[in-house]
Amino acid sequence: MSFAERQVNFSKEKKIVKFYQTYRKGNIRMEKFKITATQFIKGEFEFDKEQFEIPRILRVDFSKAREKYEYVEINGESTKTDKIERYTVYSKDGELAQFLEEKGMVSEIGELKDFVFEISGDLEKVKMFKDKGLTRYIILTDYAIKPKWNRSRECFDGIKLEVREFEEE
Repeated sequence: MSFAERQVNFSKEKKIVKFYQTYRKGNIRMEKFKITATQFIKGEFEFDKEQFEIPRILRVDFSKAREKYEYVEINGESTKTDKIERYTVYSKDGELAQFLEEKGMVSEIGELKDFVFEISGDLEKVKMFKDKGLTRYIILTDYAIKPKWNRSRECFDGIKLEVREFEEE
């Protein structure tokens, strides 16, 4: 290891030690969530995208898209509105599906595992694709990975991909 490399490593180690000392003194405050609360966490908590491998291209069958409508509280009761909040869609790995199409193995695409995610942005585009029963290849441009809420058990029991923006390939 050269002298310059040792200097860089020493500098990094020094920064880590300084951060740790500052953290131990309490100068850095991390936001705390109450583990038993669910109201404020739902929808706000996101994971780091770099922790997950997400296919670059997705083959989405918009004919199977399901709408999730917004609810408002009226007189203490949750009432369904006619405004769509998001869509749940089914997709397959786009690169693998394109490869199978190029090789003439279109019937094999159905054998690929479905990948379910939610789209909360570009809702007009999704509605148009759904009404026409289209299957499209999309590229995710803005998305978040969040905890998945299980309504029947009233707890988080997985992760979900929430797409805010996408573009067609």
